[in-house]
Amino acid sequence: GSVCREFSLLEIIEMECITLREQIKDRAFFSFYHNRVVGQHHASFTRHLGILVRDRNMCPLRVHSWADIEEYKLQHMWEAVMDKFDSDYINDQRDHVLKYMRKLWNNWRESVHKNIKSKELKGGNSSKAALFEKLNATVKENEPLKGRLEGLESKYDELGSKYAKLEKIVFDQPSSPS
Repeated sequence: GSVCREFSLLEIIEMECITLREQIKDRAFFSFYHNRVVGQHHASFTRHLGILVRDRNMCPLRVHSWADIEEYKLQHMWEAVMDKFDSDYINDQRDHVLKYMRKLWNNWRESVHKNIKSKELKGGNSSKAALFEKLNATVKENEPLKGRLEGLESKYDELGSKYAKLEKIVFDQPSSPS
């Protein structure tokens, strides 16, 4: 069977401290200098911010402006930063970090928009007028085929009636004794 053990308040606090120390140990440390990240992990910090703003689970896609992102989403992004990185006075830098994330997000949205526009210019998406023109050309191209189909249908009907007459002649004759 299982043995249940009661823990003292002191033991619980010690376990919580160990857990917190392990979490802090896993976070990279950096510093801010004139609202910019400096230190050994500055590149991974910036890279992580870029990953966060491109992650649709973090930053919503259907938002037209950074200002339209709800506060709880911004807080969620900030917590994702805090989970991975640590710094002295990091909470004082929240607005600067989110402002930088806004810049990264705007640059990313602009590049996505450019890629979509360039695909349209290469013929990925045609205008309504061009599509209508293609449709009319296809209809004109199919007109001779419709005429041939009608001719084949009338021939089929003609052959069907000849076959019926032939069948009647063959099967309606009395069999001759041999």
